[in-house]
Amino acid sequence: MTTLSILAIGEEFLTGSLVDTNSSYIAEQGNFLGLEVIHIYCIGDDLERIKNVLLEMAEGADIVIVTGGLGPTPDDLTREAAAYAAKVDLQLSIEALAEIEAFFVNHNHPMPDSNRKQAMFPYNSQYLSNPIGTAPGFVLKIGKAECFFTPGVPREMKWMLHEQIIPLVEQRFSTQLKKLGIKELTTFGLSEAVIGEHLKEMEKKFPQVKFGTRANLPEIQVKLYVRGINNLAQKKLLDHAEAVLYSRIGNWVFTRNQQSMGNVVVDLLRQEQSSLAVAEIGNGGIIGDWLTNAELGSQYLDFCGIVNRNKVSFFIPNSSDLSNLELTKKMAEKIRVLFGSRYGIAINSIITEAEVSLLNEKIGTIYIAISENGLTYCFIFNLSFGDKEYQKRIFTMLALDLLRRKILKLEFLTEIFGKPLC
Repeated sequence: MTTLSILAIGEEFLTGSLVDTNSSYIAEQGNFLGLEVIHIYCIGDDLERIKNVLLEMAEGADIVIVTGGLGPTPDDLTREAAAYAAKVDLQLSIEALAEIEAFFVNHNHPMPDSNRKQAMFPYNSQYLSNPIGTAPGFVLKIGKAECFFTPGVPREMKWMLHEQIIPLVEQRFSTQLKKLGIKELTTFGLSEAVIGEHLKEMEKKFPQVKFGTRANLPEIQVKLYVRGINNLAQKKLLDHAEAVLYSRIGNWVFTRNQQSMGNVVVDLLRQEQSSLAVAEIGNGGIIGDWLTNAELGSQYLDFCGIVNRNKVSFFIPNSSDLSNLELTKKMAEKIRVLFGSRYGIAINSIITEAEVSLLNEKIGTIYIAISENGLTYCFIFNLSFGDKEYQKRIFTMLALDLLRRKILKLEFLTEIFGKPLC
């Protein structure tokens, strides 16, 4: 297989002030392309070290992708180190200089003299355009490896990767690439241990397919991988394996398209041309945040209110006479009617010690009610672990998954939700 090594350059990665997300993104895209990622390095702004690492990587990999160190400041040393490793001089690219000058003209700023440095490239390198920044990249042969150099700004790196580097790799290594096929099922409500038991059986049934999980709680992503997806038989194998796995865990899968739960619910509301009103006690408006982060989400959210527990009586008369369950039920019904929505959701969570003593409830208790056309379902949960932020994410996921199941007319899984209390 064609091999890939990745190098991130920047002192900020070594001090911990910045996280290197570029390398993980490049590794993922490299795998999709059919490359075998063999190394990921991260080093600081030191000319000699960068040169030595480049030589080491170029000796062991067919392709090297480097991010960072292409800026105009004295500690941006990637160009110099690349030329040093290839034993060539730097030279000015008139084409690159014109692009950088045009960038400043378009942004109504004079170009500082220091930016001229960004148009200097190793001799015999191929210039890579960067229309969304001031740091062009380049391609240079070092040893046996094709080395691609990109800016460290993630947006600029991604543009250069997709628009220039991947097409060049596909052109130069076309006969050697065995593209990776990936399917992903995102679940909620099933533990990673239980999913792991299912995957053990799947591995026996499909030895050519790789399976893996990634916990991003409260979600768990399950991935299936097949190398050589450009082969029709391998594609059919991956599709079949996904179908078999879905038959096992499909009750807990809420998306097969890498969507967030907020996006999934908004899509369902859009398909129905229906809308939702939400009232949250103690949950900080997270439901509304998740829904409005989805494309066009605001169009399907008639109302989202954060209700102060001590002011509920303005909203629900005689609320002090109601149990938490009754209060939550009435809130869901009231906001649905008040805003003319098809669905109403109310959340009533107890996550602080003060609320525990005031309401005589266990910490981490939440009541959720979903109302539609006079029919209301109520649930109670208790989450005794995790901090407040974690509990709020779980509560929000529970509420939106209940709504998703309601819209799709799926059963409320008793192992997750218990039985409706009203």
